[in-house]
Amino acid sequence: MSEAQFLIMLLRSYKVDDESYASNKKKKKKKHWAKGAYKVAAARNLLLFSTRPGKSDPRDKSINRYRAAGLIASMDGDFPYAVNYVLSHD
Repeated sequence: MSEAQFLIMLLRSYKVDDESYASNKKKKKKKHWAKGAYKVAAARNLLLFSTRPGKSDPRDKSINRYRAAGLIASMDGDFPYAVNYVLSHD
């Protein structure tokens, strides 16, 4: 599963409408299919590894458990110890 796929799945499990964030008033074509989800993530300060400077864009590359745990934990606002947080909250 890619970071973009996981992010969309996570947002939709929290009932966040990522498509409404993707719409542009000028009706330009979206650059990435998950653009709305990434706008939501930026607005909510979610822990994304694809936004770090100097890194290749891993949006469509496989995500590991550590990164998935970071996203889950950041949805709840606590990501310094993401893996432990997710494990302790099942």
